[in-house]
Amino acid sequence: MTKPSTNTAYKACLINKQIAKTIAQVEQDLDDSEEFVNDVVAGLHRSALLYGSPGMGKTHLITRALESAGKRIGVDYLIARSHTTPMQFYAMLYLMSEPGKFIVMDDCDGIMTGEEGVNLLKAATDPTFRNVGWASTAVIKIPGTDEIVPQNFDFNGSIVIATNIRGSIRGKAAQHQEAIKSRCVSWKMSYNSKEEQFAYIYHLVIDKNYLESNPETAITWDQKIEMLKFIMANLSTCARLDLRKPQHIARVMLKKPNAWQNHARKFLQAE
Repeated sequence: MTKPSTNTAYKACLINKQIAKTIAQVEQDLDDSEEFVNDVVAGLHRSALLYGSPGMGKTHLITRALESAGKRIGVDYLIARSHTTPMQFYAMLYLMSEPGKFIVMDDCDGIMTGEEGVNLLKAATDPTFRNVGWASTAVIKIPGTDEIVPQNFDFNGSIVIATNIRGSIRGKAAQHQEAIKSRCVSWKMSYNSKEEQFAYIYHLVIDKNYLESNPETAITWDQKIEMLKFIMANLSTCARLDLRKPQHIARVMLKKPNAWQNHARKFLQAE
């Protein structure tokens, strides 16, 4: 089966007019988000923060834009993960301190809410004075080398933050979050209702064909339609939807093409 027409896919997936309208809205929202991230990579904004629903591809959107612009991981950009320590983050800032280089922060809530990390991040995202310093006497070396990171330097690279942190956070952590947001251009990518989440998944599966990027999830068009129809039919029982759940279902469909529904139902009901 080749890619079905929009009308054929909507009919097969049991999509009503309201869901179809939501899909169109989500498609426009994603186009706008891609344009924003491309502007960041092009240097229009030096610090950016994408926030919203978890598991909806914020970090993937950023890294895809970097790769499309010819940026190379480890050379032109680094990704700070949730386990990154403030000391490691400081070394990363030094490595990416030149203009045109980037640090992508992938749900680094520890950096964004802890005193050491947030002070580094505030310095690196300051709109006018970007001198970053390390107050400790501990010597920091570039991993795998004997090169010592200086105790202060000017950071002229760019920070792009992808986070799930929401405004419901209280206390000092909320103050830290607001301090970072005030220094960055913020962009919301949030799909809170199950209908919006389904619309986003539909768009990524059908229009962006994101399951093809991994051989383990590269199911046929027939199977994609079958999977989306199953999700739509079970939407009321879903705890929440994100881009990982179709990947889980696709893996099972490839291994058990005639007996995947029970696992899929469990995936959808899981928190």
